[in-house]
Amino acid sequence: APLDPALAVTLWRHPWARDVLPAYLSGFAKINNEDRFAPDISDSETKKFNRVYRPIGQIDRQRVQYLYPSEPDPAVFRHYLGAFESLIRFVQDRGMKMIVVKPPTPPRYRLNLPNEAAFDKAVGALTARLGVAYQDLSEAVTENPFFYDTDHLNRDGVVTFIDERFAELLRTHR
Repeated sequence: APLDPALAVTLWRHPWARDVLPAYLSGFAKINNEDRFAPDISDSETKKFNRVYRPIGQIDRQRVQYLYPSEPDPAVFRHYLGAFESLIRFVQDRGMKMIVVKPPTPPRYRLNLPNEAAFDKAVGALTARLGVAYQDLSEAVTENPFFYDTDHLNRDGVVTFIDERFAELLRTHR
């Protein structure tokens, strides 16, 4: 990353990323990072990924309420849909193929998501307009033992998802 002009432009375009621009361009953060040889594994993966979630209706409802505390602002939704369109165009402009996948979630969670039908319709229309494959695999893995919390696959869930659906999807969309 040091002195990478493309990275500098990308970081500069995003105000939230500008603070890290000097560290990335100089390489100083990498050289002096005491964890630079540690595995690049998220906290969730090291501490939660092997867990099995025991569903509790109240916790599931609280999670949905936390994530969606009020009706979505249409302007905010349009903003993020526009950002997603920009990402798709970025990928296409570089000659890469893209598949948009809606990942698995358990029905006890998914069926409580507000405005999900409108979200699916908007994403489906956008991907169709841009010629991008869109696969709703939200029902591909639904059993509770495959999740480590209300809505994230655990290790067994990921393996099952890849083996039963995702690997074939990648093979058919080469």
